[in-house]
Amino acid sequence: MTVKQVIAFTRGFFPQWQHDREKELLGAFDLPLNRKVKQLSKGMRTKLALILALARGAELLILDEPSEGLDPVVTESMLQSVVRAAADGVSVFFSSHQLSEAERIADHVFILKRGHIVVEGPLHELRERYRRVNAAFVGQPPFDGLPMQSLANVQTEGHVLSALTKDDSEAVAAKFRALGAMSVDVCPVSLRELFLDTVQEGQT
Repeated sequence: MTVKQVIAFTRGFFPQWQHDREKELLGAFDLPLNRKVKQLSKGMRTKLALILALARGAELLILDEPSEGLDPVVTESMLQSVVRAAADGVSVFFSSHQLSEAERIADHVFILKRGHIVVEGPLHELRERYRRVNAAFVGQPPFDGLPMQSLANVQTEGHVLSALTKDDSEAVAAKFRALGAMSVDVCPVSLRELFLDTVQEGQT
């Protein structure tokens, strides 16, 4: 089948097919309507799959790495389409390793490690709950006495100790000062930092 034929064939199965959305996405993705699907590049096949998913009027969309094979311009169009679908009341389950994309469009986040959920919650709450505490010491940073139950990940680089904290960053900062830190900074973390810190093993 050609791109045009596949879209027409799929359209017939969905009474709620959104013709305006189909036209909009075809314009944004610039697909060759008369080219056979088997002749499309990987990126073009991804674009076609997104059109078939987003135009059908579904109540739930499950998208697995939807930006794979797309250039930055088309990725932006795709993300805007997903946001618009969510604004129209569609529930979107979005799986991606492109954390900057997830951070832009997600309102609820799950982070998996070895098949198990290790972090979960509304994105705005995760941003509030997690902080990075950086402490500089005169000598080697001390590990004895650290409140390990409050730390998701601890790293050292030279005389600086960096820890990911959950809920009680100020208490951790106070503990670092009590252990002799010359300076202590409490900083927000990005979704990428939260992901890396929660899937890494132990202390480094």
